[in-house]
Amino acid sequence: MAELSDAYVGSSCLVTGTRNEVFVLGAIKKVGKTFIDIGFSHSKLPIMPYGYLVKLEVHNIYLGLRVYVGSVYLSTTKMTRITIIEDVTSSQYDKCFQVKVDEDGVIYNCMRGDELLGMDDNGHGYNGLRVKVMSVGVGGLKFRTTTPLRPGDWFNIMIPTMEGVVLFCCIVRSYVELAIGERAFICDFMEMEESQEEILYKYLLKHLKKQIQRQLERKRKK
Repeated sequence: MAELSDAYVGSSCLVTGTRNEVFVLGAIKKVGKTFIDIGFSHSKLPIMPYGYLVKLEVHNIYLGLRVYVGSVYLSTTKMTRITIIEDVTSSQYDKCFQVKVDEDGVIYNCMRGDELLGMDDNGHGYNGLRVKVMSVGVGGLKFRTTTPLRPGDWFNIMIPTMEGVVLFCCIVRSYVELAIGERAFICDFMEMEESQEEILYKYLLKHLKKQIQRQLERKRKK
């Protein structure tokens, strides 16, 4: 079994099934040698059966992302206890859950080291840069743009369709080439306040419900 650090207490986490179906969006309340307790004070948690196999994504700005396989030991509407079986971070890092979207995003205050970026070589401004957001998860997001960015660049991004006007601080982790001149940038969220996490969770749950509805409609048509 994997032994965890209590430094993860307060970290955002997401519990999914083996097929990436989402069960719990919340925060870690307690860490033991072989278990994690998860709670979410603003809504009731779903009840999961004892022994159910799950995947747990833990997101912490200082300790990074950890991914574990575990089983449900206790499940109530107020807390869920997961018994950790194995640390699978190295093999699951790029398979973490994200909701697919197709929405506009706006980037502000793009930094490269200590330098505030102004214009790229083609005269495109970085402040107020509009991008197309492709997916969003608990730990980060992916967007596409023709404006060049590098791993390590960090910035604030706003997604106008989210509740309220909220800026999320992100750092570019990597990118993939798309069409000629366009790249998809994979970014990690940096430290955020509890109010930002609440807005992010609501946004993810809203899109999850839409995805489930579409899946049900496709099954009915069959």
